Formats: sequence, structure tokens, C-alpha cells
Amino acid sequence: MPLFSHYGDIPDNSAALSLPSLVFVILTPIVVATRLLGRQYLSGQIGPDDWIILTSCVFAETVSIQMIVVCRWAFGKHEDDVSKELLIRTLKLYFIAQILYKINIGLSKISILLLYLRLFIQRWFVITCWTWIVIITAFTLSTVVSSIFQCSPVQYAFDKSSPDQGSCINLTAFWYANAAFNIFSDLALVALPVPVISRLQLPLRLKLILCCIFAVGAFVCITSILRITTLDIATSYLDITWNSIDSSKWTVIESNLGIISACLPALRRPLAFLSPRLFGK
Repeated sequence: MPLFSHYGDIPDNSAALSLPSLVFVILTPIVVATRLLGRQYLSGQIGPDDWIILTSCVFAETVSIQMIVVCRWAFGKHEDDVSKELLIRTLKLYFIAQILYKINIGLSKISILLLYLRLFIQRWFVITCWTWIVIITAFTLSTVVSSIFQCSPVQYAFDKSSPDQGSCINLTAFWYANAAFNIFSDLALVALPVPVISRLQLPLRLKLILCCIFAVGAFVCITSILRITTLDIATSYLDITWNSIDSSKWTVIESNLGIISACLPALRRPLAFLSPRLFGK
């Protein structure tokens, strides 16, 4: 008798993950390329923040492609409908994606902070930005190491064919802590430039436009919160290929929206070039 009842289930739920992954594989590189081309042709210089967001994009789209692949293999299906070999191969790729996701998120935040440092020179602001860069770098490194060694031995993270041959950390608590830090840091990064923008000698309309552009990162917070609601079942180790679809979907959305929101402030100048009346000269 199967461990999981399929009564009322659709046989394959992978489209819920593979479709948004495919959309962002196309959309996010276009946004990043537009940012880089705008910088090159309008400013004549591509800065560290641009290279870091490009690196973040590479990690994010690698994860998106990995999600498409695991959906072709076993994700979206029930474990007892998948061969043991295919299940292990799928979970191994999923394990790698967890690590790349954390690097991607950290790089996106650092890119935003480096962009802030290009735009604003107030001493308190510069110190705050560098403090956040150090905190995010340290947190990202710690979560990457924790993800790699979440189980002992390492391969037990994706191969539990012998349940008594390994052990893992409390993955639910680990993922919740990671998500909580992401939400807190996203909110901090959204709020950080507001006091500086409010003091700029600009028309109120332009100040509001700038604040709205920087505040787009709040949408990333919303996706992070939605992702939190899916973590408990995703880390239950029960029918993981079926139960991880929702959390993985929000992971892809969160990581790509993070990159897109990081690009929007840098896109103001290309947008102003195309529409100076709306976005300012």
C-alpha cells in the first residue's frame, strides 16, 4: 500500500514551478542586460554593483534552470511514483540549488548597497551601507556552509535510503531563520535611502518617483512572507518531490524579483533618457 494517498490529486504538479522558472529565465537576464547597456552607453562605466548583480543573475538563473530540470525528473510527482535512482538524482540537484539560492540572495542585497554608495555620499549613510554589507556577507557565508553541511554525512541530505545512517539539523528552523533575516534586511534596505532622498533639492514629484523606485524591493518582502507559509510542509521530509513545489516556486520568484528590484534604481537614467518628462532628466 502506498505511503501517500493519491486520491483527488492531479498526477503531476510540476507546472506550478517550471512555468515561473521559465518566465524568469527569460525576463531577468533582459532586465540585467538593459541595466548594463544603459550604464555603458549613458554613463560610460560599469561599476562593482553592476558586476555583482550580473553574478547574482547567473546564480538565480542557474537555480531557475535547475528547477525546470527537477520538474522534468521528479518534482511535482509523488515519491512512490518515482524510481529511487531518479529521486536521489533530483534531490541532489535540489540540494545544490539551495546553496546557490543563498548566494544569489546575498549578492542581490550587496549590489543594492553598492548602488547606494554610488548615489549617496553622506557619512552616516556610507557607514550604514558598509555595516550592512559586512552583516549580509557574514550571514550569507554562514548559511551557505550550513546548507552544505546540513546533514552528516553530506550526501544524507539527498539520499536517505538508509534512514539510520545519518542525521540532519532542524531544517525547518534553519529555513525560517534564513527567511526572517531576508525579510528584515529587505525592509531595512528599502527604508535606508528614504531620509536621504527626502532632503534632496528636487521637486516633490521626482522625490516620490525615486522613493517608489527604491521601494519596489518591498515586493520582495511580500514574496518572502508568502514563501514562509510553505516552509513547514516543504521541510517535513514527507513526499518531498510533491510538497516542495510551492516553496520552490516562491524561492524562484523571490530570488528573481530581488534582482529586478535591484536593477530598477539603476534603470532610472535609461528611462529618463527615453521619457525625460516622466522620469526626470
